[in-house]
Amino acid sequence: MGDHQPEFSYYQIGGFRPNLSLQGALQYDMHKLAQAIFGSESSVELVLGIRPSGASSILISSSQWVKKEGFHHPGTPQPASNFLSLSPLKFNNAFQLARKLSALKPKGKRRGEDDSATNKAYLGQVGQSGQFRSAFEHNRLLFHTSKPSSSFWKFGLSRSSPWASAQLISLFFNEWSHEKGVLLDIGWSSMTCGTYPPTFGTSVHLEIEEKQRFGNRGKQRAVRARRTRALQLANLDFAQAFKHGQTEVLKLSNVAARVQDLLRCDRPLILLVHDESNVRTVLGDLGVDTSDFSSGLESLLRPEFRGTFCSQSTFRDSRRRSRSPRRGQASRDQLRRTPPRTPLSVSLVDVRQMYITLRTRYTDSSASLVAIATELGIQADDRNICAGNESRLLAAMWSSMASGPAIDEQYEARWGVNAVAIRPAAGGSLAELAPPLDPGDVTFDPNDLAPVSSITEGQTRRRVQMMEWDDLDDEEEEFYDR
Repeated sequence: MGDHQPEFSYYQIGGFRPNLSLQGALQYDMHKLAQAIFGSESSVELVLGIRPSGASSILISSSQWVKKEGFHHPGTPQPASNFLSLSPLKFNNAFQLARKLSALKPKGKRRGEDDSATNKAYLGQVGQSGQFRSAFEHNRLLFHTSKPSSSFWKFGLSRSSPWASAQLISLFFNEWSHEKGVLLDIGWSSMTCGTYPPTFGTSVHLEIEEKQRFGNRGKQRAVRARRTRALQLANLDFAQAFKHGQTEVLKLSNVAARVQDLLRCDRPLILLVHDESNVRTVLGDLGVDTSDFSSGLESLLRPEFRGTFCSQSTFRDSRRRSRSPRRGQASRDQLRRTPPRTPLSVSLVDVRQMYITLRTRYTDSSASLVAIATELGIQADDRNICAGNESRLLAAMWSSMASGPAIDEQYEARWGVNAVAIRPAAGGSLAELAPPLDPGDVTFDPNDLAPVSSITEGQTRRRVQMMEWDDLDDEEEEFYDR
């Protein structure tokens, strides 16, 4: 299949106004439809399309579809531009596909609208739901297509596109808790895309010489008083904490120069970050012009569709701010070593936002890196905190989500009623998942998450479901054994 040209049209299987459905009374039988799609295959890889509203559809590229008996004429295929993202959707048996098709089957209670169990939450929506959900799927697509055996052409991609040569780096920094913009340390790690656990290259950890005496002492006292597992930076020796190389202690101006050099790469760069808005501000303080940096991977993966719908840049955090120089901190112009120049392609992937989108918990979150890692079932050592180590933890979090199932299936696997630990796509194992957050708890503090090992089954909080089980029709309830 490697000789195929990228395909840009798709048939929708089942769901609201499908291209492909069975004839006669069988058009309502999702089990029969799944069996007909599978045929004699032991597994099938289809395409998940996310629409601007956030609704999802099961697709197959028009060149893949082979006419089968018992199907209605598919009509005109849908262009790729109808969807914000096209990503892999694998089924290991017909039962899995039938379950997905049943969840996508409209109930018919709202004439002319998709009121299926999966998509009714997105009725009438055009905006952030589709943007965030598609952005999550872009990361899954990048992970999947980075493998040599990937049938990337099914998703409208070409090896000649920029994504195929992109470099992947995770970046993290720590600030003083008493004053935003006072940088304590910064670290980054290069990594190979398409493996989980991640395959790392080099890791770098830089400590700010002028800020070596700074510590989040007030925060540490509050942590001790509340007995939480919050981020602890006070009295830590960063050099001893860094596990993956030698810590360098540099003046802030030299750190700025190193960061600027990092971002002057000779090929497209994907930068994994935690809280994109704040990262843009900090990079700006270090003399980096981020105005041309892309949010997410759309412009890298689908440059021909960029701007078809509202750009991700339209919903970046409005709290982005400029800062005046802080205590002992040089101005942005002082830190910039060279005149501004047109930057190479840099795409920022907000791993924190990926988690928020997957978790369907908040539109914003103050959860620490360690708290989110725990929620994702990744063991995190908060006793050896430094930005160099945390850059690797951030990369592991990205790989965990990007290597997992599609967004709705991954949510169910992690936090649904029958949640189990997800098996990573490339081997390895995850720790037992932490209990899900309770959306009804207005006093929730992500830093109060207890260690996974200390949670008993009886203490597990009420799980949040993406599909509303109580609103299933009779056939769906029978299918789901309700």
